[in-house]
Amino acid sequence: MRTITGLLSAALLPLFLLTGLARAQTVSGVISGRVVDSGGLAIVGATVAIVNEANGARREMHSSETGDFVFPGVLPGAYTVIVQSSGMKRLERRNHNITASERLAIGDLQLEIGAVTESVVVTARGAMVQTQSQERSAVLTSDQMQTVQSRARDFLSLLRVLPGVVHDPAPGTGSTDMLGITVGPKVAGLRGEFSTFSVDGLPMNDLGNTDTLYNPINMDALSEVKVLLTNYQAEYGRGGGAIVNAVTKSGTQQFHGGGYVYKRHEQFNANSFFNNLNSVAKPRYRYATGGFTIGGPIYWPGKFNSSRDRLFFFFSNETLRGDSPQNLVQVTMPTQIERAGDFSQSLDVNGRLIAIRDPLSGGSFPNNIVPPSRVNSNGQKLLQIFPVPNQLERSITRGNYNYNFQEIIASRKHNEVFRIDLNASAKIRMYFRGSIWRESNEGYRLGGGQPGPSWGYLAVRAKYFDDSGSYNLTQVISPNLVHEFSLSAHNSGELSPSAFPEDLQRLNRSKIGLTLPQFNPQLNPFNLVPWVIFGGIPNAAALRTDGRFPKVGADTLFAFTDSLSWIRGPHTLKFGFYAERIRQAEGKDSTYAGQFDFSRDVNNSSDSNHTYANAILGNFTSYSESSARNGIEARGGSFEWYAQDNWKVSRKLTLDYGVRLSYFIPDFSGDGKGAFFDPARYDPSKRVVLFEPALNPQNQRVARNPLTGQLLPLPFIGAIVPNRGDIVNGTVLQGTSGYNSAFVNNRGVHWGPRIGFAYDPFGDGKTAIRAGAGMFYSNRGGGGGSNRNPPSQFTPFSYYGSLTDYISTGSVLSPFSTTSAAISNETPTIYNMSAGVQRDLGHQTVVDIAYVSTLGRHLRQLKDINQIPYGARFQPANLDATTGRPLVDNFFRPYAGYTSINFKDNSGTSNYHSLQVQANRRFSRGLQFGGAWTWSKTMDFTSTNDGQWAAYAPRRIWNYGKSSFDRTHILAINWQWDVPGASKVWNNLLVRKAFDNWQISGVVSFTSGAPYGVSLTTVEGADITGGGDGARPNVRANANLPKSERTVARFFNPDVFARPAVGNRGNAPKDVIRGPGINNWDFSIFKEFPVKERARFIFRWEMYNAFNHTQFFSLDTTTRFDAAGQQTNARLGAVIADRDARRMQGSLRFRF
Repeated sequence: MRTITGLLSAALLPLFLLTGLARAQTVSGVISGRVVDSGGLAIVGATVAIVNEANGARREMHSSETGDFVFPGVLPGAYTVIVQSSGMKRLERRNHNITASERLAIGDLQLEIGAVTESVVVTARGAMVQTQSQERSAVLTSDQMQTVQSRARDFLSLLRVLPGVVHDPAPGTGSTDMLGITVGPKVAGLRGEFSTFSVDGLPMNDLGNTDTLYNPINMDALSEVKVLLTNYQAEYGRGGGAIVNAVTKSGTQQFHGGGYVYKRHEQFNANSFFNNLNSVAKPRYRYATGGFTIGGPIYWPGKFNSSRDRLFFFFSNETLRGDSPQNLVQVTMPTQIERAGDFSQSLDVNGRLIAIRDPLSGGSFPNNIVPPSRVNSNGQKLLQIFPVPNQLERSITRGNYNYNFQEIIASRKHNEVFRIDLNASAKIRMYFRGSIWRESNEGYRLGGGQPGPSWGYLAVRAKYFDDSGSYNLTQVISPNLVHEFSLSAHNSGELSPSAFPEDLQRLNRSKIGLTLPQFNPQLNPFNLVPWVIFGGIPNAAALRTDGRFPKVGADTLFAFTDSLSWIRGPHTLKFGFYAERIRQAEGKDSTYAGQFDFSRDVNNSSDSNHTYANAILGNFTSYSESSARNGIEARGGSFEWYAQDNWKVSRKLTLDYGVRLSYFIPDFSGDGKGAFFDPARYDPSKRVVLFEPALNPQNQRVARNPLTGQLLPLPFIGAIVPNRGDIVNGTVLQGTSGYNSAFVNNRGVHWGPRIGFAYDPFGDGKTAIRAGAGMFYSNRGGGGGSNRNPPSQFTPFSYYGSLTDYISTGSVLSPFSTTSAAISNETPTIYNMSAGVQRDLGHQTVVDIAYVSTLGRHLRQLKDINQIPYGARFQPANLDATTGRPLVDNFFRPYAGYTSINFKDNSGTSNYHSLQVQANRRFSRGLQFGGAWTWSKTMDFTSTNDGQWAAYAPRRIWNYGKSSFDRTHILAINWQWDVPGASKVWNNLLVRKAFDNWQISGVVSFTSGAPYGVSLTTVEGADITGGGDGARPNVRANANLPKSERTVARFFNPDVFARPAVGNRGNAPKDVIRGPGINNWDFSIFKEFPVKERARFIFRWEMYNAFNHTQFFSLDTTTRFDAAGQQTNARLGAVIADRDARRMQGSLRFRF
């Protein structure tokens, strides 16, 4: 079969190359219709012209023998259609709005008998039924972008009004308040990584986090946003999911432009529910956005472009300043007396004293106080770095935190967009668009700074930039043959140095007297203190930075597209090719400062029963430190070509079918340092041996070489015995014979058939029955290797050691982690199916009802193939004879010498089924509205790329369930109403000025809550399963409460959970409960003040969450059981976070 596929591909490729090269996200659309006489009979040979109402560009053709006409390659905009035929009156229909990638069927154009010099002029109606294609698509018009509320003024947030779209960003993130880095919504039950965000057809997704737009564009530079939701034609591809294409504005025959300013201030805000509960004042919240646009013809009267119909320009600038308050962070800091070794007031969540165990005696310390002689000075200095607790009211915290922190990120940004359009001739049109983005942010919760929970450890100044350009050419070879070409590129980068030099001094080891040496100090040029992790108490704090600090990175993408459209009788054929090349440079990343983990571990004989007491005693669970600091230098690309046909079988029936062929180059390391663990290459006869625990003649615990019997100091326990076995057993280096640079198979050419139909049962253009299906592929599956794998970069882990002697192992390595992947490298594949009906209800309103399904196959996820099996720690052979406790897992992992081996496996699935209902009234005066209701269910194993799934537990039970972005019901309604002028009733100057030209708009959203799982912890830190994929509580009944019984303190029933017995992993699924939903109302009111006929001021006031309805967001889902099986977390089931309270914004705009 593969041989046949290869032969067919080889045969078709030259044909496509000869007929033109293709587009990835085509910006242009198609206008079609039919010329008839008053009796409905076709008029053959009528002259049909379309004229761009903005710049006067004109195209002509003649109607066919069936009276039909088709204009392919039409750029978005408003067009006038002019029809002339001998013996008939001239017909002129204005205001046909075609959006990007749209197939606009304008229906029958009926000519009346009369002289050609007589004219009939009409204005086209608003929203139209799609009678020519089956794709599920939507458009956000220029009016909607100006009126639909978007606090951050980013076009991705506007997608929330579309069917099948889940837009529920975490509150307190910068993208919800200010244009900038934005995580895209989830569309049609797919992971965000499958969506493509483009500007003028140029993909702008971040190459590392492909669900994220790092390089935005201001909304005043956009004319529309076209969204291909599902089931689109073969000419579109790349990501496999939704294609969001923002189209920039162009200049017109008249000069147009304006200026604007937007302002927000905390005095207009309401405080959040949990800020009020914790007595935290409203944070500083100040934003100022200013900008201007200008566009028009480039001409010199009497010398160049005097008719102003050839050369045009457009320019936009937007500057942003903002102070962005982040979420309230709540963590548990060590108290002042705990830092001195006094744990006499250290209570658990039930108010019971946590007994501090003496590792030497096995009993408790007297009075729960560590004697001064036992306090490790380095561990104490690490605790001293933390700020002191500031929230000690246990009636509020319930013992889950003692410190509140809410930071304000200061941001400075600006964006410039420019575009030049040239109508070189009646047959050649082209444009170039450039964009510049600059951004600087100062704070902790930023890339390169402190990972969450960010409580104020190390501030960075995160700088981002993006430069992009796109050249587009449309050539009308003949009325029936149109050629389109584009060449685009964008380059983005990021840099995150320290914001304040004094922070580097405050966290310098030498400056604070910390004497904790490193194995590789050269990797830590600022001599920062080690990373420190704590665990075993609720919301433990941590000391760490981003592993890339100070972060440096860059992405570069080149895209080449070309297409040829050919009208042949009833067929609209299109052929093409798309090429993409990427370069991704991520900053040098590693555990450069070393990392101590002081978390509780019942299998650690030195554990004290409290994570901060472990630090005071200097006893850690693990220590890790990298041997190098490599930066990702990824390279990849894709080539896609297609053929498609839109066949008007009859006046009522149109078939839309085609095939897209895709060839993807998996990502590989451009620096040649890639390494990859291949399980098939692992040789058990070459496995390494670890130093084992033993007792010396003085009955002291030491390490022993099992090969020679040599005794060594305690820190060597678990380290790798030198000169025995292959230390990188099973690892393959880049360039090894039999492996390509990406280490995984290139799957060759993929065939993506698409087929659909649109049927107009009554032939009047007011009803359409539409259905379709297709296969789609993602071009960003990724490769298998990494230059951060050993031997290019080691990050060994040593366990159960002390701050006093961990460094004594010297150059002897401990086990380390690595990554692997399925060499088969199946390509992520999407299957779309939809069937529905559209109907024009009159009053320029179209209703659409459809079933939409999306099936994901070969989705990327991870599993740890070096995880120990369930019960392994309970086996007698795996016990440490010197302590009676289990040995460290590394002694009995499947692949000796390694810790975790995250195996990338494209074997996940997802299933989405939905009923989607929408109604739209667009391009209309007086009232425009849109409403979308989606009733759906999304099921999957993991909800993101590289989501972790089970190695041993039955995955259908352990992992399969409702997706994290499953929302049963989503209802979004948006409207824009031009309030009737009062001067129609009482016409005088005062009334006209005060009561005319008002407009009201709004967005109402009702959304079901997200699914939540429930986790398991125990008071004594018990090992329930002895290995495997972990444990969950047993669920004895439905945890969801009726709506009438839900409260802030008890949103779900915490009494239905039980502690599983030892050896039992529990029965809880991944989706136990449904969280709080959304009930949100946004409003805007506008007032225009006309100055002249074409100039006006516009005042606008916006209210987000206008009624200040508390929108709860997150829940406490952590069960905590004592040894008797009693659930002790008093906060279980409570709401612990909320979305934004009411926000207001005012703006003033001048437009001409």
